[in-house]
Amino acid sequence: MAKKCSYAHISGVPQKRTSLSASISVVRPQTRTKPAMLAKAGNAKKGSRRAWPQILPGGKAVLFTESSSPNHELDDIVVQALPDGSPKTVWPGGCQGKYLSSGHLVYVHEGKLFAAPFDLNRLEYTATPVPVIDGVQFNQGWARISFSNNGTMVYQPADGDFTRIPISTIQWLDSSGKTLPIQAEPGRYSDLRCSPDGKRLAVRVLEGGTNGICIWDWERRIWTRLTQNIRWDRSPLWAPDGEHVVFRSDRDDDTSDIYWMRADGTGEAQRIAEHPGTSFPTPGSFSPDGKQLAYSSRGSWASPGRDILILNLDLSDPDHPKPGKPERFSEGEHPAFSPDGHWLAFEGSGLIRGIRGTGYAIPELPASVPR
Repeated sequence: MAKKCSYAHISGVPQKRTSLSASISVVRPQTRTKPAMLAKAGNAKKGSRRAWPQILPGGKAVLFTESSSPNHELDDIVVQALPDGSPKTVWPGGCQGKYLSSGHLVYVHEGKLFAAPFDLNRLEYTATPVPVIDGVQFNQGWARISFSNNGTMVYQPADGDFTRIPISTIQWLDSSGKTLPIQAEPGRYSDLRCSPDGKRLAVRVLEGGTNGICIWDWERRIWTRLTQNIRWDRSPLWAPDGEHVVFRSDRDDDTSDIYWMRADGTGEAQRIAEHPGTSFPTPGSFSPDGKQLAYSSRGSWASPGRDILILNLDLSDPDHPKPGKPERFSEGEHPAFSPDGHWLAFEGSGLIRGIRGTGYAIPELPASVPR
């Protein structure tokens, strides 16, 4: 069934979604010249990408969105004079900026469309932006909204949650094929992981504008909340001892890190691997003794490829592990140690062909990785 769309009359111009990258190029179509790099990675924020370009009326400046974090609520609306001006932040905390023929510059933030008059000569707002529409569907840096030449705006209403994780229940499937719902209210659950002894479940839970990692105890039938964050805490993974959990978090603005924490909720989360905020490090698998963590990460926000890294851990004090320096193992993702710890299975592009050009490869661990 198609999603219902809403319409509003507002003076505007057509918009076409652009591909997302770390740079923006401009070209004069009538000359058919080679595109000139306008906003390249070198003069952007570290690890950022630039998207949604619009040449402003008069052809003297270009408007675009700059993203330096997977949390798009932190994006900036930026303008740059042509042909070689410097980037200028028009408004911090906005995404998908658009100049309309009414003379207003609009953008999206937290599911709301904001608007204010914009001066094309000074390249700045002449008033503080105010919300004009609430409840625009927004996901992964893209608001479902567009403007036409005749002054009509079309948008997809939000369903109350911008993550597109549906409301559901968690079911237990036993060996006989029977399902049993756990005693918890329906909610937005994802990233489920069973503990090594099968008695607890680590879950990412989204609730009330925040998300975090929770532990469900099958025997006691209670939830224990480990984290609660307005940003992203996700991808929990149990350590082999069943007493600790690792997860990915971007709680710090410029990094996307892996944290270690006790599964009973006592103590603070400890960062064991630090990466740029756009690399999405994702815990994959522990070696049987828990002394190596295999995880995947990518180099930057604009880089589509992912690498598998091995992180050595000194567990002499299990509540405060001492991490070594991550060692690149191979290109790929979704790593999984074998039960004896001598092999690592992972998904890699072009290694063994699958339905969509990806597959699985199982090389032996390099000698430099401790056993």
